[in-house]
Amino acid sequence: MWNLRRDGVRGPQQPKPSKAGTPRAGAPVVPGNYTARVTWQGKTAEHTFRVIADPYMPFDRVSAQKTDQLLTELGEVTQQATQVMDAVRDHQALVKMLENKADATKHAEVHHTLKTVSEELTALQHFMLGESKQGIYRSPHTVVAKIGQAGYQIRSPQVVSGSNKVRLVEQARKAVNEAQQKLDQLESGAWIRLKTAIDKAGIKLL
Repeated sequence: MWNLRRDGVRGPQQPKPSKAGTPRAGAPVVPGNYTARVTWQGKTAEHTFRVIADPYMPFDRVSAQKTDQLLTELGEVTQQATQVMDAVRDHQALVKMLENKADATKHAEVHHTLKTVSEELTALQHFMLGESKQGIYRSPHTVVAKIGQAGYQIRSPQVVSGSNKVRLVEQARKAVNEAQQKLDQLESGAWIRLKTAIDKAGIKLL
């Protein structure tokens, strides 16, 4: 049964699930016409229905549509951020495996490059998620904080100016693009040097 909500997106703080599951619930859909489509054994059935606004709640269609558009844009930003963190975690897993495989005495160059890669990955992870510290302090400058701030303001029942909401989404997008650039630089720099060192040392990854 549909709960009248759009599918949510996995955030960068959540690792990839081991198997596919039901999508998390996102924001409520805007009242309007929708089509339900079911496919089974090569056959498809469709039915159109209408979602109506709660008559006991104030509803402004223009405002609701703007909010829906901003949530769509923020969802795209969140997906890009999640892809960056997925890549970081995949690289970190490979680094850990290599640290166990490579002999520090025989493979000095590999270990030296591993240290560089590990430090760059950790720095990127902190840029995305923040550092793990005791207490409840959360840096407002991390990527996840900027995404969270934008999402909170967009969904806030309080009157928040539309321009401020747009600005927060753009700030989140800018932070994610910066994270993507950091990842691209790592993969085209230290990561390539690590692969070269591994090949030279004759270390088999599998």
